[in-house]
Amino acid sequence: MLRRSRSSIEEPFAYQIVEQNLLQSKVRLEIQAQAIRKEMQLHFSWAPAEPLTDEQISFFIAQFREVIQRIDAEALCATEYSDMDDQTSYCELPVQVIEELMDRCRGHFPSVQLTALREFVERHRDSSDVMALIKHSTVVLARSA
Repeated sequence: MLRRSRSSIEEPFAYQIVEQNLLQSKVRLEIQAQAIRKEMQLHFSWAPAEPLTDEQISFFIAQFREVIQRIDAEALCATEYSDMDDQTSYCELPVQVIEELMDRCRGHFPSVQLTALREFVERHRDSSDVMALIKHSTVVLARSA
């Protein structure tokens, strides 16, 4: 790695080769709960199903949070990157997560609402949409071997 430094703003930069590497030490996933709730309440057309109640939306979000706890965050490939934080990226929602989420919702929603929920998830699963997973990475410096 290359380290850049200077003792004051009037001085030129000094460069030094450092025997260290950047390592990804911790990765965690997060859902966009507020954005999901807002999209479900204000923008998504549930027809022919009735719109979900606040309690149903909360249940769905809680199930989604539980499902992503078992995902290997490091195995997910980022497809978009945050322009605000270089340690944050967005991942398309994997199909197996959709299937597990729908299985968990079965029995808690009428079939017409379950069909509408699946449509909602599949329509919004891209990395730039509300069902995308947020991937946070922590990067640290480590001595080279």
